Amino acid sequence: MADRERMAFDLLNDDCLLDVIKRLEFPDQLSLLSLTPALTENVRYEWRNYTKYVLDAPELIKLQRNPEHLLQLSEIINSTVQELVIDYGKVEHLQPWKKHSFSSIRTLKCSLDDEVDPAEGIRLLVELFPALTSLKLEGPISGIDMWHWTELQDLDLSGCYDLEPQYFKQIFGTLKLEKLNFAVGQRQSYLEEALSIASCRTLQELQIDDFYVTEVFIAHLNMLPNFRRLTMRTTGNPKIEAIVNLMSYRITQAQFNDAIWTCPAHVLQKLTSLELLAIIEDDIESSDITLLVSNLPSLKQLHLINTQIWRVAADLWNMVNLCPSLELINLTGMQMYEDFFDVIGEKMELSLRNREKPLIVNLHNTGDQEHLIIKYFKHPNLKISFEPLEMDFIEASFIQLDFNSK
Repeated sequence: MADRERMAFDLLNDDCLLDVIKRLEFPDQLSLLSLTPALTENVRYEWRNYTKYVLDAPELIKLQRNPEHLLQLSEIINSTVQELVIDYGKVEHLQPWKKHSFSSIRTLKCSLDDEVDPAEGIRLLVELFPALTSLKLEGPISGIDMWHWTELQDLDLSGCYDLEPQYFKQIFGTLKLEKLNFAVGQRQSYLEEALSIASCRTLQELQIDDFYVTEVFIAHLNMLPNFRRLTMRTTGNPKIEAIVNLMSYRITQAQFNDAIWTCPAHVLQKLTSLELLAIIEDDIESSDITLLVSNLPSLKQLHLINTQIWRVAADLWNMVNLCPSLELINLTGMQMYEDFFDVIGEKMELSLRNREKPLIVNLHNTGDQEHLIIKYFKHPNLKISFEPLEMDFIEASFIQLDFNSK
């Protein structure tokens, strides 16, 4: 930067400098360090407001080449930053970091370059960030030394390859994990050692390919004292019937996204404790959903997202009449046309008149018939909403089951 430009910066007061710095991306902020004392101090001041940093390969290279910038960044990171994201890091980029302390970092999301040695990369990360409680890894990772993260509670291995199953027992037998993502794909070599996941006594939530969910695995999960959520990616080997047969009384919520085919109706009907059912982007007949909910005595919420189940409203109210426990029906994305409202009055009245509390029906993004909905869906025990519901729904080809405590 020319002397004239440095002088221009020097003419600005701190408020103006901070305003300029806030508008810059991190790489540009980095380039301002050490130009003038005022700029350096204001960049450092701005960095102190950050609790999260994202560093990709170009920034890592710059820090590798400029130890003074790395020193200043490390001082700020260790005092204020709780979450760090590293994209496409290489060992040579991170080696200089060993001279500094990063013991305050609690959350790390790190993708390693494909050329990184699977053992060397993980060992360096363990050394640099010893106090992690949440970790997401991507790239070549063997798993060696991962058990040294003794404070780790949340571990995501879904983006890892080169995992070596010989380390699974030590990882899952040592770490006191509460949440684990092991959706790593279907690998025969992992099948036997993956059973050690279900022996992690502190585990509460697990995401995994259903390929690994054997009957023995399910039995081990059922013995975990605090286990409450299983999310499975379907791989053509549906295991939900075995889960229901063993744990049906504990299942309180079930979500299916393009995966209802894995669970026959007679299996779902065993879920007598089910309070929430979500079916997303799935084909299901109106007669099947009516029969199903009529056999779920505890059901309070039914979410049918982006499905075309009912051609006429009368069938909807028939279902409601057979499930008096329902408190919320979410039909987001179900397109309603004018003939949907042809036969309503008597069936709607029959299904609503004896309810103890009003039924909420969410009709977000259901087409251009709001005026007909407002006209025909009128009842003291009915509340209509067109606003989107704030809920966490699973991705396509996944199943999620929530359990109550034992």
